[in-house]
Amino acid sequence: MKTPDQFADLSRHYDGIMREADYDRWVVVVTLLADLVPSARVRHIDLACGTGRLLKRLVQHGWSSVGIDLSHGMLRQSRRGPYVPAVAAADLAALPFVGRFNYATCVFDSVNFLLEDERLHAAFRSVADALTDAGVFY
Repeated sequence: MKTPDQFADLSRHYDGIMREADYDRWVVVVTLLADLVPSARVRHIDLACGTGRLLKRLVQHGWSSVGIDLSHGMLRQSRRGPYVPAVAAADLAALPFVGRFNYATCVFDSVNFLLEDERLHAAFRSVADALTDAGVFY
């Protein structure tokens, strides 16, 4: 059974709603925290990336990040305009990666949508599995 996309309608308006969000500041924060990654090469994933606004700015700065989101509507919006990031549909609580990334971000309030304790625990386990042993999660 396919899960309905609860953000399909919102996705068309999301960037307008978040117009005042200071994504440039988030780029600074995310970039500074990347210095904590114990590797010369940052392999970054942005979890619940939404319309990809943070990812697009990181791509502009030379990052080769990957974004995941459960909403196909949000991902469709991320593919519009310049600096199209690499994105894929995936559930935060069941990521299809093992030890592939050394830096993961999940900004804004995405974790707040994990309403049951088990889903929240599963998400943190899933992120831990996707990260290398010394990976950083912000």
